[in-house]
Amino acid sequence: MKLLRILALLVFPALAAIGARSADSAPPSTAGCEQIALHLRSGSEDGYRIVLGRVGIPDEEHTSGRAARHRGAQWPYFRRVGLVVRGGTSPVTITVPEGWRDRVAISWGNTPAVSSLQIASCGTSVSKPWNAYAGGFHLRSRAACVPLDIRVGGRSTSVRFGVGRACGAGQ
Repeated sequence: MKLLRILALLVFPALAAIGARSADSAPPSTAGCEQIALHLRSGSEDGYRIVLGRVGIPDEEHTSGRAARHRGAQWPYFRRVGLVVRGGTSPVTITVPEGWRDRVAISWGNTPAVSSLQIASCGTSVSKPWNAYAGGFHLRSRAACVPLDIRVGGRSTSVRFGVGRACGAGQ
């Protein structure tokens, strides 16, 4: 009996640590090519801004409205905004910084609300080389200055989205 208690004290914490490590290193959800909503001529159509030369993200005009009440206890608010990626681009990874993961999640291309999302590398047509994905921000509150980290290949940048409010300097 004593041996079982000792084993439990040694083995269970080790198994829990292994499980926690594998959860942290789990690959992000992926929006596949079949989840493209539209093909566009430009990543900056409708006022989007281009980051890293490959990703079209919504400008303040698109995100400034407050998030709408949404069903679900974990993320009671949602702000719909699209995302655009140039076809033929290496996979794009979009991540909510760790300190924000209890306040915001993201989803594009019919993925669930997650803290890290990968947009698959997809082909496109010559006349409409940009692929658009439906989705947006899932929030705990109606408004926030949301930071996201975007990575394409070996390049990355951080951007902020004023959902329902403006993002001032240093936010």
